[in-house]
Amino acid sequence: MGGLVVLICMVVSWMFIHRWSQRNKKGPKTWPFFGAAIEQLMNYDRMHDWLVNYLSKSKTVVVPMPFTTYTYIADPTNVEHVLKTNFNNYPKVIYITSFLVSVISYMVWHHV
Repeated sequence: MGGLVVLICMVVSWMFIHRWSQRNKKGPKTWPFFGAAIEQLMNYDRMHDWLVNYLSKSKTVVVPMPFTTYTYIADPTNVEHVLKTNFNNYPKVIYITSFLVSVISYMVWHHV
């Protein structure tokens, strides 16, 4: 029983320290394991306004989610950097597309 109390205290302390370290962060506040999903769900009905609010403070916003991270860019120079100047240095979604094609073709051929 004592070990469980210590574990719970450690997890709560870790979460408090994580949130405290974000007090001056310009982007969305995150939670351990959940990323910014909680804040995003709380602002679901005004999602575009929520994002524009962050983009007005900083021209590039990183929104960490549980299994991925979204990066929104509003500065034209940064957009040119990503899409033209250093295009090969940024990840593409080709592997996701090839995975979906294989899943859909399997479903078509096997009548799933």
